Amino acid sequence: MEKDDYYSRPEWSFSQMKNIITEGIDYAVAAKRGLLPPPDNKAIDIGQLIHGELLKQGTSGQFVVSPYSNFRAKEAREWRDTQTLPIITEEDFERLSNSCGAIITHPLYSTLLCGDGIENEKAMFGKIQGLPIRGKADAIKKTEDGFIICDLKTTAQFSDWKYKAFRMCYDMQALIYSALTGQFKNTKFYFMVVETVAPYRTAVMLAGENFTDSGEAKLLKCIDEIVKFGDREIDFHQNKTLDDVYELGDFSN
Repeated sequence: MEKDDYYSRPEWSFSQMKNIITEGIDYAVAAKRGLLPPPDNKAIDIGQLIHGELLKQGTSGQFVVSPYSNFRAKEAREWRDTQTLPIITEEDFERLSNSCGAIITHPLYSTLLCGDGIENEKAMFGKIQGLPIRGKADAIKKTEDGFIICDLKTTAQFSDWKYKAFRMCYDMQALIYSALTGQFKNTKFYFMVVETVAPYRTAVMLAGENFTDSGEAKLLKCIDEIVKFGDREIDFHQNKTLDDVYELGDFSN
């Protein structure tokens, strides 16, 4: 399935539902409808480049390495202005190469991410609690008993990733993708994590029962918010009375 076809579909995706948890239902609905401006950030996303190179087996062709250290000279600016692809620096390219190399040399690379019987960037569709949902697995493999899914994650804060996984709602992602296989109990969901700065460490982590239970609670909250939103108008006023104001220091909500 082409990228544009996938992202134009009407189902809710994990990233869209993540916005419900982190930003609120009105923001999430506005983002889903394309009513918000794109992020004002021209920085190259090393994580996206790594995904492209590994999951498309090095055929992505989605960047060009600048032969210039800066664009102050006229020649450099003229070269820059003729480029049609994102420009990365030699430093970015080194980080990209080292990160990809760290993943490719991992003993489980061909077992979980790119190997025999594995489908990369596999689109999945289904309903959970009646809500149409879509997902795109970085890597999925059918086994005799069920499925193995592996999601590639990149981070510059390697030691903190396993703690941030909850805040980033990756528990909900693991729950959703596993459920979309139709064989949730027979699906194992792994994260393959690579550090994008030296020393480029890697780790494979399994989504355990407590992790997916946490994801289920978040998913049910999202579904409840979507149902309650219904067809009302978007309203960015998060509270309207003094009884509704947030109390700073109260982390119960």
